[in-house]
Amino acid sequence: MCAALLLCAAAATAVNQLTPTNQFTARVIVAARDLPAGGKLRAEDLQLRMLPPAAIPQAALTDPAQATGQLLTGAVRSGQVLSDTSILGPGLLTGSPPGSVAVPLHIADPQTISWLRPGQLVNVLLSSPDALGNYQPGKLLARGIPVLWLPSQQQDTTGGLLVGSANASDTAKGLVLVTASAAQSTLLSGAASRGKLSLVLTAG
Repeated sequence: MCAALLLCAAAATAVNQLTPTNQFTARVIVAARDLPAGGKLRAEDLQLRMLPPAAIPQAALTDPAQATGQLLTGAVRSGQVLSDTSILGPGLLTGSPPGSVAVPLHIADPQTISWLRPGQLVNVLLSSPDALGNYQPGKLLARGIPVLWLPSQQQDTTGGLLVGSANASDTAKGLVLVTASAAQSTLLSGAASRGKLSLVLTAG
């Protein structure tokens, strides 16, 4: 009896040794290090990794070419799997209400972006000049819309955030991407050409 059990155990061990270790894994792209929101992905920021299907999110990226040169929609940790929602593109509006659109806003004071994070709700205000060039109190254009994307934000030595880092171009400074309905997008599109845009954090 003992001999039979030992033979079975030996056979099981042999089968396990002959089974390919990657039989139940798939290739995905993960962050090679901690990366800031809005940062432009480079080849050295990415790593290939084999993971079991249960650990892989839906629409995970599998080829470095899918991510290289793209902008991150949020901060990611080292080893985090990248998916279509991790980069600017069609996946950015995943989970948003039907009919939602992404609207770029150019904020008058880029430094105010330092206290914003993706997912926070904001009111959008437009302050327009009168005939004498004096700016009037802000007019509410949209209420309680979520921040979708921000230019690159990196931590300084004191733990704060620096806006407009080396990864962010001058064009991106002051740029915020928000989620809006079709009706809201009509009011927001090109609003910066009519005056100064500002954002106010709101609970909803």
